[in-house]
Amino acid sequence: MKKILALLLVAMMVISLAACNNSETPDNSQSEVPSESSQVEEPEAVVAELKSLKNKEYGVDYVSLYSKFGKETSIADVEEDPETGFAYIEKDGVKYELGLDFLSMAMVYNTQVVDGWDTEDDVYATWWRLYMQRWNYLLPEIPLYSNEYYDLYNAQIK
Repeated sequence: MKKILALLLVAMMVISLAACNNSETPDNSQSEVPSESSQVEEPEAVVAELKSLKNKEYGVDYVSLYSKFGKETSIADVEEDPETGFAYIEKDGVKYELGLDFLSMAMVYNTQVVDGWDTEDDVYATWWRLYMQRWNYLLPEIPLYSNEYYDLYNAQIK
């Protein structure tokens, strides 16, 4: 009985896969343009991007946003995209997306109280939230097969 049920399930899977393949358009002459919201990159694109970084030098070809704008940037200067949660700053008419390097440094060194935040802890917590949103985007959830979760937030750091 179990073998018959297993064979029946396999047959249903094969039929559904065949139906999916037949529903695709037979005319492949038109190339499909990926949408802007598509986050999946083809392996060839990733390899090409890595090759383009091969001869780059830190400090020459790449300059940290924090070393350029970090000291004068406060949490009030940060704009958060409501859809993605990414943090941005605008300097000289150019909008920069803040990465982990900027957010981690700002979380430690830019906790001065500004309008809209009551304490340094509130400012730190906002930087921490932006940092974690960026981190979660870059590193998707990894199943640990455990019910133990750890919170790394430490309000004692100044």
